[in-house]
Amino acid sequence: MTGSMRQEEDAQILSKESGRLAFRYITNLIFDRLGLTEVVVKTTPAKKITVEIPNCAGKLIIAPFLSGIAPEDLLRTSKLYLQMVETDDFTRQLLFEEKIPVLTLKDTSWVIPLVDWIHDSASINFDLFGSAFYILTRAEEMLNPERDIHDRFPAKASHAFKNNYLHRPVVDEYVEILWACMKRLWPRLERKKSEFRMVLSHDVDVPFAEAFSSPLRIGRSLAGDIIKRKSPIKAIARIKNWFAVKQGEWRKDSNYTFDRIMDLSEQNGLRSAFYFKTACTNPKYDDGYSLDHPYLRQLMRDVHARGHEIGFHPSYETYLDPIQTKKEFLKLQRACEEEGIQQETWGGRQHYLRWTAPITWRNWAEAGLSYDSTLSYADHVGFRCGTCHDFPVFDLEQNRVLPLIERPLIVMEGSLLGDQYMGLDFKSAQSKIEQLKRVSQRFGGSLTVLWHNNSFFDNSYWYFYNNIFSTSLPK
Repeated sequence: MTGSMRQEEDAQILSKESGRLAFRYITNLIFDRLGLTEVVVKTTPAKKITVEIPNCAGKLIIAPFLSGIAPEDLLRTSKLYLQMVETDDFTRQLLFEEKIPVLTLKDTSWVIPLVDWIHDSASINFDLFGSAFYILTRAEEMLNPERDIHDRFPAKASHAFKNNYLHRPVVDEYVEILWACMKRLWPRLERKKSEFRMVLSHDVDVPFAEAFSSPLRIGRSLAGDIIKRKSPIKAIARIKNWFAVKQGEWRKDSNYTFDRIMDLSEQNGLRSAFYFKTACTNPKYDDGYSLDHPYLRQLMRDVHARGHEIGFHPSYETYLDPIQTKKEFLKLQRACEEEGIQQETWGGRQHYLRWTAPITWRNWAEAGLSYDSTLSYADHVGFRCGTCHDFPVFDLEQNRVLPLIERPLIVMEGSLLGDQYMGLDFKSAQSKIEQLKRVSQRFGGSLTVLWHNNSFFDNSYWYFYNNIFSTSLPK
């Protein structure tokens, strides 16, 4: 985040230092995204926000940040909530949406347009900065106690799912509204260009199916192939693979899809990130492989030698445990150092997407990681953080910016396919990915995809995965 943006906050802005820190965080984040450094931000006695460009006529007026409520009081008040309001002509033509969520005081009757124009000034009548702050900090999840069996906040409990906008990066929409107003006021302004990219990641939950399996475990897998997956062909292949692996041909393991994954990434000019586990804290949900095994060490060397990324996948019970998180990350770093593997940044994703705001973010920052890419819902794909852009995270409990970047996860194959969550067939799942990809391209963001190495059950899954790269995009 740049530090060159001129920001003049008078004594009226928010009485508490935490309010100033939160306000500075969100305005810096948004203006930095636009690449606008010479911006003057002030507040009026009525706590409205004004945005001006030095030596230029005109003024942009924005509704008060969090309605004047201190950020930490968000967690102790029921006064603020997200309300769906109708877009006006200006924002409807910009976003092509009939409604947009905005943070308002409860029982507010929305009758004013989202944007007003008066002579050489514009007025954004909703709390644009507060709405973005509320969504990015995941305040909603801190206020809503609903959780699933893995202690995860489910999509179906979210305001976005209930109001049918989980497929929209609404924080990015706020940025577009702000930019459109500024561009109309100051036509000579230019924004920073942001190019769409695909980000591929692979949680290595079970690196090998046969290499570390006993005959009993193989027998259970064969039964699953025949009874559950109704694939006797896969059962036969599994037996062949098991014998081959036991004779030392470990790359013939059913779950050894790494070379093919990297081949596809490289053919499409992309780089894959493989997130490895280093511990087992719950035998029911953690596959207890060891990074000390020669197969894993060779795999890590291969990934690094081909220019792909090695990352961190902490075990099931770590999401609330800073000590265990750091311990497991240090083990990954030590293994990489022993293999001569060096990286400028370290990131990864929580196992099972178990995550709690802001504790898990804080754990990662304290452990020394550069980025987290956990934030998607397990039960539904989409924009959990309201954005397709990486962003610095804010600890709402401790009222501070953490030295950590969130890289929002948009698509997990397990959310789309199978019977556990969305349960889509390949055609419907492909359509959903295409929708999210188009939206991410429109806003110049990233489509971050998670596909587990052990989720290529047959060639139809490879065909589907390969189609992610070729999904058509608008010109």
